[in-house]
Amino acid sequence: AATATSSRRATSDCWVGALVSGTSAPYPGAPTAFGRVNRWVSWPEVSRLSAIHDVISRGLAAVSFRGIRQEDSLRRSTLARLAVAAVATAMVATALSAPAEAEPPSVTSPAPLPVEPGTRQAQAEQALAKVEALAHPSAKAATGARRDATMALRDLSLLKSALPKSERAKAASYLARPTKGTGGSPYLKYKVKEAKPICGKKVCVHYVKKTADKSSKAYAKQALSVVTKVWKTYAKAGYKTPPGDGKLGGNKKFDVYLGQLADDSLYGYVTTDQKRGKSRWSYGVFDNNYTDAVFNAHTPLQNLQVTAAHEFFHGVQYAYDVYEDAWFMEATATWAEDELYPDVNDNLQYLPYGQLGQPQYPLDAFSGAIHYGNWIFFRYLSEKWPQSKAGLPTIVRSMWQKAGKKQYSIQAVSSVLKSKKSSFAKEFSLFSAKNRFSRTFYAEGAAQAYPEAPFADTISLAASAQTGGTIKLRYHQSSAAWLFQPSGLGAGWKLRVKVDLAAPKQHQAAVVDTITGGTHSLQLIKLNKKGKGSVTVPFVSGQNQVAFTLVNAGTAYKCWKRTIFACQGKSKSDNIKGKITFTTVQ
Repeated sequence: AATATSSRRATSDCWVGALVSGTSAPYPGAPTAFGRVNRWVSWPEVSRLSAIHDVISRGLAAVSFRGIRQEDSLRRSTLARLAVAAVATAMVATALSAPAEAEPPSVTSPAPLPVEPGTRQAQAEQALAKVEALAHPSAKAATGARRDATMALRDLSLLKSALPKSERAKAASYLARPTKGTGGSPYLKYKVKEAKPICGKKVCVHYVKKTADKSSKAYAKQALSVVTKVWKTYAKAGYKTPPGDGKLGGNKKFDVYLGQLADDSLYGYVTTDQKRGKSRWSYGVFDNNYTDAVFNAHTPLQNLQVTAAHEFFHGVQYAYDVYEDAWFMEATATWAEDELYPDVNDNLQYLPYGQLGQPQYPLDAFSGAIHYGNWIFFRYLSEKWPQSKAGLPTIVRSMWQKAGKKQYSIQAVSSVLKSKKSSFAKEFSLFSAKNRFSRTFYAEGAAQAYPEAPFADTISLAASAQTGGTIKLRYHQSSAAWLFQPSGLGAGWKLRVKVDLAAPKQHQAAVVDTITGGTHSLQLIKLNKKGKGSVTVPFVSGQNQVAFTLVNAGTAYKCWKRTIFACQGKSKSDNIKGKITFTTVQ
């Protein structure tokens, strides 16, 4: 039978397991489905291992022997799965019983994330292509990007000087404001003269009365009211406000342009036409009514509210550092929108793409929808440290204050956590373990039916059973977890967990969560200088379960290598291996 998570029995017979991968992610950030097929056979004698290995390894599976240890192999067609089953069935007929260890834990290696172009010119050309693709009808389904226009335009603004001369004029026009005669992005260009802007003390809203981009004066006033409220909330919470733009919009106030964005499946975006500087002014572009079918998940007002909260936060970010890491910008903006408008819950749709749904990918990846889904990391931190100002938790503001100086995203996060007498490695490890039970550990997790980070497997252990192996986590800032259940174990039985991990400086960690009657007790395994450690916890049938999470919390990079990670860096912590052993003892 093929199941996403299967429960095993520790018996007196050894077994061979064939692990079959199902459909892998169609693009980084998409959910990944795995099918798992296991064949159970007795083991006649150790001397026959090589012969059986020869049969299975011919394109079907890879088997190594330590207890019995299985590794992932090729993706299987239905025919291949039936072939493996036939081999297993044949072996059962002649097998003899012998003592065996319990099933070993394993982990499926994730599909690789995309590689960025190797030159600055190639990156600039890619940025230009992304801006254009978002407006191309055939690209809408592929991008699936509700807010990607902001980062695409940001990247184009920063890289346009590296474009071939023949492309620079087009890039400049895309970054210009949509007012008639000045250019405008592929998503909004006014074809008629705009009406008199509706202005407040800090914000001006621009609109037209004709063409498909038309808005009413009443709607422009409503947009002004919403954006002004957002401005005031962030300002009162202690955030920087966007710098003035001189008289580019008629005065130095923050400008918002309304137009028909539904045709490009965009809710809104923020961009800048300031040519240089770390701190830059910005302006916003929002839909002219939010009544089209593409916006039907929420009311027009709700769509305007969360778009304003999210996009204006990008304007705040540009005031700190327009060059900051894209994942950090998007994850914190997605976090912010829910802090301002908690009842809209638009950001819940992204949770399956981040650490709750795909813990095998890095926290700091800017790919697909991963960065949107990872807003949950900042929710975890702000629930742990809820101190607030003007209703907003201050911990994220503190991180942006650090980022506005000389620190990139992960450095800023780490600095603030250190000031809290904690560390990134500790918090990311606990975060990863708690994500397996997100409906228990997050305030709205149960009410909003948060997805729960998957276990690689569920393993049953009987008396005096042992299992273990060497596990490799492909990426930094990722994790894998297993759920252990006692089988027929009475009072006094325990589970001893031993780990032999990389040196502590690599920030590899392990978390044991002992679950008793629905109550969780989490502990980080304390490691010595060689990365070794152990814990022993209660393990009684009908009373306990034990969740074990292996974490790669690496934050070391070779920066400025044009990657999709923090500081555009190449991680020094990928592909770290850890040796783990689980034994039932009295």
